[in-house]
Amino acid sequence: MRVKLYARAEVVRKLRVDDGVLRELVRERIVVERRGRYAESELDRIRVAAELRKLGVNSEGIEVALRMREGWMTERGELLDVIARLVDRLRQPPRGR
Repeated sequence: MRVKLYARAEVVRKLRVDDGVLRELVRERIVVERRGRYAESELDRIRVAAELRKLGVNSEGIEVALRMREGWMTERGELLDVIARLVDRLRQPPRGR
């Protein structure tokens, strides 16, 4: 499967982030850059990290916040799967006894 990659200028425009902030995030290894391009999966991470930087959060704080957020997103997905299975089960006709 091919990964969609975005050029730096495209990311800066699309996310309305400062180019200097994006460069800092890459230098600090908060964001992964591939030959001057960014995977689509990195865009949300870039957006959140740039917002946190604007608020004055340091690199370590940004990393912690991103890890927590990603953990919550994973847990949310797992919970939604459980809920979907439960709903499917509740929709099934009752089994004869």
